Amino acid sequence: MDKVIDELGLYLSFAKLKHRIIAGNIANAETAYYRAFDLVFRKVFEKSNNIRWVDMKVTNNRHIKPVSLFRPAPKLVAAPVLLSGQEQNRVDLEYQMAQPAENTMNYQIASQLLAKRFEEIKLAIEGR
Repeated sequence: MDKVIDELGLYLSFAKLKHRIIAGNIANAETAYYRAFDLVFRKVFEKSNNIRWVDMKVTNNRHIKPVSLFRPAPKLVAAPVLLSGQEQNRVDLEYQMAQPAENTMNYQIASQLLAKRFEEIKLAIEGR
């Protein structure tokens, strides 16, 4: 399939997962000793041109042909603690409340780019 469609689809999947993580952080803001998490996946796409093929050897004609890529995985990391004095709870609620807006904006941009790509493909098929 088209590399742009694949990349944008993967981005949307990661953004959806990040949104769920943020929601969990907000839901647990009052939980003692809870540590907030964040999903870092932008570097996955910054290095998308550095994807390398994994060399695989087929030793039998009936084996499935290797189609394997190595791509850096997104990382689940501890979210930054921006306020001092949070010994029992490591959730900065103000920071976490701002994250859904940024994530939603990025999701909308990616989905609009994906829609444009499909429109380009449609126009190419129609011959315009």
